[in-house]
Amino acid sequence: MTESTSPSFIKNLSDVFANPSAFSQRFFDAKPGVIIPLVLMITAMMVVQYVYLSSMTFDEFIALNLREVEPAARAEARQGMQMLGQTGIIAMGMVSIAIIMPIVMALTALVYMLANRISGTTERGYVDWFRASVWSSLPVLFLAVGGVVNVLISEPGSIDPMLISLTNVNGLILQIPFGEPGYKLWSALDLTSFWSIFILFSILRANGQSSVAAVIIAAIPMAVGVAIQAI
Repeated sequence: MTESTSPSFIKNLSDVFANPSAFSQRFFDAKPGVIIPLVLMITAMMVVQYVYLSSMTFDEFIALNLREVEPAARAEARQGMQMLGQTGIIAMGMVSIAIIMPIVMALTALVYMLANRISGTTERGYVDWFRASVWSSLPVLFLAVGGVVNVLISEPGSIDPMLISLTNVNGLILQIPFGEPGYKLWSALDLTSFWSIFILFSILRANGQSSVAAVIIAAIPMAVGVAIQAI
């Protein structure tokens, strides 16, 4: 597939959601770019972060974040946050998103590449798997939109940082209160993650991976992410 006949970004964006099978079948030949989708996702998550942190007073933000801190350490933690100030914390959040998202996708791509080498399917380079990592993460755009809507319709300071998304499994379905067993585990799960798994599953299948192996490989990032957040 030549550059002149490669689908446009809009076409790829449409198909990755509406027709993931067709998108996946041409994925390795079309080689869709990663800059625009990556910038879109980073920007979307920055907007969520800004809207969320700006929706509450600084005291409300501090109170939410001190809940899990040991009582003896709360004064020091509060002082640290007050030194940064709300603007400083918002700025740190923005920078963290811009740094962490590409790093996570780069590490995920490494996992996909190693799985590709071990499985014996058609060998693809690291750039191909980084591309797959980026494009399969695009459902995060819907998470971001839902997060902004959730913040705007909720009382300021009433949303736990883990429950910003409207599609969060705990917030949407289970309603497990903060501090109860399973709260962190289920709050770390989001329905958009399963959408991402399906997109990556389709790409892996298009590369000759078996269905069972494709599901396992595609679910690795979510499983690791949930495990880390649930600790």
